[in-house]
Amino acid sequence: MLGAAPAQAWQAAGTVEVKGNAEALRRDETASRITVGHAELVKFGDRSVLDVMKRLPGVTVSDGVLRMRGLGGYTQVLIDGEPAPSGFSLDALDPESIERIEVLRAATAEMGTRGIAGTVNIVLRRIQPRSATSLKASEQLAHGRRAPAANGEISGKRGSLAYKLGANVSYENSASDGASVTRTWQPSGALLESRTASSAYTNQTTRAGLDSRLTWLLGADESFTWHALGSGMRFHGGETTATTSWFGPDYPQPLLRGRYDGRISVLLTDASLRRRFDSDARVELSVRLSRARNDRSLHRRAWSGAGALVMDRDYASGLLDQRDSTTGKYTLPIESGHALAAGWDGERSSYRRDDVQIDLPLGHEPTFNLAARYGAAVSRFALYLQDEWEARPGWSLYAGARWEGVWSEAGAHYAVFSPILHSLWKLPGTKSQVRFALSRTYNPPTPYRMIEARFYTSVNSETSPDFSGNAALRPELAWGVDIAWEHYLAGGGMLSVSAAQRSIEDYIRNTVSLVDGRWLSRPLNQGGARVRNLELEARLPLASAGIPWPVEVRASASRNWSVLEGLPGPGNRLDRQPRWSANAGFDFKKDSVSVGASLALVAGGWTRTSATQWSYEGMKRDLECYVAVKSGGKGQWRFTGANLLAPATSNATRYADALGERLNESSAPTHRKFGAQYEYQFN
Repeated sequence: MLGAAPAQAWQAAGTVEVKGNAEALRRDETASRITVGHAELVKFGDRSVLDVMKRLPGVTVSDGVLRMRGLGGYTQVLIDGEPAPSGFSLDALDPESIERIEVLRAATAEMGTRGIAGTVNIVLRRIQPRSATSLKASEQLAHGRRAPAANGEISGKRGSLAYKLGANVSYENSASDGASVTRTWQPSGALLESRTASSAYTNQTTRAGLDSRLTWLLGADESFTWHALGSGMRFHGGETTATTSWFGPDYPQPLLRGRYDGRISVLLTDASLRRRFDSDARVELSVRLSRARNDRSLHRRAWSGAGALVMDRDYASGLLDQRDSTTGKYTLPIESGHALAAGWDGERSSYRRDDVQIDLPLGHEPTFNLAARYGAAVSRFALYLQDEWEARPGWSLYAGARWEGVWSEAGAHYAVFSPILHSLWKLPGTKSQVRFALSRTYNPPTPYRMIEARFYTSVNSETSPDFSGNAALRPELAWGVDIAWEHYLAGGGMLSVSAAQRSIEDYIRNTVSLVDGRWLSRPLNQGGARVRNLELEARLPLASAGIPWPVEVRASASRNWSVLEGLPGPGNRLDRQPRWSANAGFDFKKDSVSVGASLALVAGGWTRTSATQWSYEGMKRDLECYVAVKSGGKGQWRFTGANLLAPATSNATRYADALGERLNESSAPTHRKFGAQYEYQFN
């Protein structure tokens, strides 16, 4: 089998980068899927995949959480079609290692039904069809502080073996500050307490990652692939917070200083076997192992107004997430045009956390020591069947069903059956088409929310309570309907209008109450919720409109509505859902020069999270741009600017009951980032 392998065999093994037309893929696939390729992902020189996501239609990023339809915990995030480890940070994933990102607005049986809002599938880079070596080095400045980075990739083919090795490393030194105001009132409205706090933070983060892939051709119709992805992140820094009491009792810790240190490491490895039969039937089998570890330590000291040391505390936390999974898929083309597929998906995951807190005895303040170990183990198994066919010319259907059972070591067990239907109708004589999807999805409670143990906060209050899980939580179930109209223009332009609704049962909501003298938050299944969404999207090359400029303009806007049953309004939205978001941008390319800009907006406002709690997030505005200039045929300079508007962030929490009201408001400035990157392709 050594020597030159047939080209079609390498393509069957998935080692050839198929440069398909993304517009054609989106237009012709029955299930609604938006695909963003590698070139689009790297053009702004982003350091993190989260920075890339904020430019995708209908997708927003808030506090490091990826959201579709404005919903974070309801968006399913996959890596190569499988759930990412819970300890894995998307912030650590370099866009250079990504082949493409797929955004699915409605569920499919193969991809899983755990995304009520939708699914984002991150496909890692495959082996290139020819030998290639590339290197990129960059430098970024923000508020006078440096952030260098470098990444490289080597890929090639030797006989029946194809290989790829990629590596990346980055360093960031940052500083920030913020201010907050806390006020408390009696039920009569009389002021009880008013204080302000100013904080300063420093942080240094080092990231490194390796991504390797090997593929062996075992024959013209059979291949074996091994893939490994490892990433590590080390961070450390400090904080200083000074609190001034203007009215009411003195704050017990007016001066607080701390230093922290942390490490996050992730290892993901998988092996897969693919076989094609004479009947064009295909079998794919895979096994995946993933390990994610997150260790943090924090040392805090606090002083009273008189200068006396009132707290000397060491805290350490260690989290280990382990997942072992296996998948199988059998695909059988049928002469009548059906593409029938059946498969399974099984996973065993375990979650372990150790918390240790030690207070140095100071004689005049009580110590608060703890040493606790928490854990949860969950097994999941799913079977699915799906079929796609052309019912008649211009009208295609997709029908699927998925059964998924979940068992936890705490004794919880549930099963979800999910029927799915997609329809695509191309309107005769036009370049327009209509999509329809009906799906049953669910949102499982995370292991952390099912652990029957108490997680303590340093300063306990109504707006900063302890947390305890609930082993009796049931999954949130939802029926969803999606409708879309798409119109394709000459030259690659596109217009789209889509609407969706989700009806959710057994919604999980945290409730805060006073237990044993401390405030405690606990999740409960409490009624239902309804979610609606309207999205507009446009992409227009000016040449298609008769304007002879090499410019493409793109824009999207999303309007979201949600209502929680049993929770009074206004603002009783699901998962702090923003009411609207919008993106707009352009790309210009002529000869060796490319220029582009993008503006992302996300609405802010108050959200009612429980009968006694509200949270506020300010509006987000993110303007960025890039200029890329090719140099010498194989080299390219890229200059970038991010967060050019530099808006201040603002957040608030409010708690109100029959005993009074507490309001905490905080704000922090942000800084512009400017970067330069040089890229070189050796062969």
